[in-house]
Amino acid sequence: MPRPCGSAAVKLGGSLVTVKDRPYTVRGEALAGASRILAAYWRSGGRRLIVVHGGGSFGHYEVDTLRGELGARDLPAAAAPRIQGAMLRLAARVVEALRGAGLPASLHTTHTICECRECRYTPLLRDLGEGLVPVAYGDAVPCRGGLVIVSGDQLVVEAGLEAGVDCIVFTIDAPGVLDGEGRVIGELGPGDPVPRLGGAAHDVTGGLEAKVEWARRAAAGGARVYITGLGGLLKVLEGGRAGTRIVV
Repeated sequence: MPRPCGSAAVKLGGSLVTVKDRPYTVRGEALAGASRILAAYWRSGGRRLIVVHGGGSFGHYEVDTLRGELGARDLPAAAAPRIQGAMLRLAARVVEALRGAGLPASLHTTHTICECRECRYTPLLRDLGEGLVPVAYGDAVPCRGGLVIVSGDQLVVEAGLEAGVDCIVFTIDAPGVLDGEGRVIGELGPGDPVPRLGGAAHDVTGGLEAKVEWARRAAAGGARVYITGLGGLLKVLEGGRAGTRIVV
């Protein structure tokens, strides 16, 4: 019998909601579609929902640009405001779309809840308890004179596990994790290799391999975990199978 997700944390990948090879460009139809799906899930009984989004052609592009300008991979703390500003622009669009679909989305700026890579999710859990839909995103966090990029993958897993959600879903611009012939891998176990298919443009947070590693941590924490495309999002939230399930 299908077992719907009574609560969920959903990552909207940067490759899904932005055009990653076109700076500062939102994929409006995809973002609106994702928002409608999440709103339908929320109205149908999934009243505990956390949403996290990636950087796409906003944050990732800005990191790449700064590295080129400064001639260094490791960026100083002074570079953080530019990345933060780019991500706030995208976050505003995401929250606007979610609210437009009827979700009571409350925005949490990641650089204010994280110290280096250690994040405090108390404000998100507070809003979740008040019936709101907390929203966070990958961001640049000043750290000991430099900065670190806290990925949306880290945030959705840690916040989801701390909230005790049933399901953690990573949505990407593909129907799931694909093998070398472009077929969806239905299940990835702990010893299964992650296909090396190359990273998306401007990806500075480790690409698919890092995503799967975070997904495995989520599964080890007791959540049902999926990596799927937009077309499979509602299906997995309703308890069906779509995309790639991560198991441990």
